[in-house]
Amino acid sequence: MSMIGNSLLFEIINSKKVTETNEILDLLNKMIIKSLRQEVTKNNDGMDVCLCRIERKENYTEINFTGAKRPLLYKAHNSKEIQKIRGDRKSIGGRTKKKQEFNYTKNKLILQKGSSIYLSSDGFADQNNKERQKFGSQKLISILEQISNENIETQHEILSNELDNWLKGTTQRDDITLVGIKI
Repeated sequence: MSMIGNSLLFEIINSKKVTETNEILDLLNKMIIKSLRQEVTKNNDGMDVCLCRIERKENYTEINFTGAKRPLLYKAHNSKEIQKIRGDRKSIGGRTKKKQEFNYTKNKLILQKGSSIYLSSDGFADQNNKERQKFGSQKLISILEQISNENIETQHEILSNELDNWLKGTTQRDDITLVGIKI
């Protein structure tokens, strides 16, 4: 699914020249459904996506975000707390019970230098330890609040150590993608 999604994203952005994040996910959704023939097959595969367009302006950075079941986490330069912009409650692809069209939401965020944004799959938060407890989104957000002022390399090292300590030798069961960007 990731390979199909990546190929279609390339086509939407580079060939069709679509740049609005909500329009990109609207098209991606339609193209996945068509490519996998989901209207006529029993294939109900879908994927969760968080997508940003980052534009540096003279005195600020504009973030346009659209999410399909994935949030954007961010910490403004003058804040102590991580904020969350929720994605829409619909995955990309998959059949729907109603034959109505769904349009994804574009969110706009203005951030100053020194802010951070985080995009992720559900992999980190969903990792189980030996007691089969999930790491959890709240624990991840709490750690990000504590370390967001560090450079990205240090944040990576701290998060890797936290995950290793959580797993305590348990096998990682899901892929993990967590992208942190300092503005």
